[in-house]
Amino acid sequence: AEEALAQAKARVIRIIAPHDGVVRRIYVTVGTPVEAYQAIVDLVDDSVIHVTAHVDELDALRLTSGTRVSVTIDALLGHQFTGQIVDVSNTPVGNESTVSYEVTVAIGDALKANAMNGDMLRIMEGLSSTVDIVTVESKGVLRIPIHTVTGSVSLPTVTLYDDESEITDHPITLGNHGNYWVEVTKGLSEGDQIVGLNLQSTSDSSADNLIDVTSTEDN
Repeated sequence: AEEALAQAKARVIRIIAPHDGVVRRIYVTVGTPVEAYQAIVDLVDDSVIHVTAHVDELDALRLTSGTRVSVTIDALLGHQFTGQIVDVSNTPVGNESTVSYEVTVAIGDALKANAMNGDMLRIMEGLSSTVDIVTVESKGVLRIPIHTVTGSVSLPTVTLYDDESEITDHPITLGNHGNYWVEVTKGLSEGDQIVGLNLQSTSDSSADNLIDVTSTEDN
């Protein structure tokens, strides 16, 4: 009877973790009375690393759970980790002039990151990181630097260089764009040359500031 009672008591005080992980914090000590639903330990799932980032309101509208991202942790320079967005907050963060939204990213290869971290054993909370989010992706398309586009938003143009002469206000149709490149869907062909600022040239001559129209498959 005493053995059965001891086993019954052991079953009552046994705490089963809901998942594998690392105990980050213990809130009680031996002999401390506890109540129902009281937090005993803080258990962290270290198989996944979560990163939070603030995204501009215009970009936030284009983000959904599952969007692919790459993350560079400042303390692990040279190593880039892949992940995906798991949550986009509906609550704005910011001040009177800017509005942004908090985005939560899960790094799937967290164990690989921990192994690279050597003596630190695991990625520590609070580390700074840079998050690159792929909001749109185009493959096999023509692209030119954004700064070479002139005209207006509704009627974009470029200065085409053909047969050693400049053709100004040459109309084009634009597609997706990033911070530097913009997709050209109509008006140019691969191998065409346009006049723009060539950062490798110190000359003001148009012939020395030509940019080739290339495809994304070439880069």
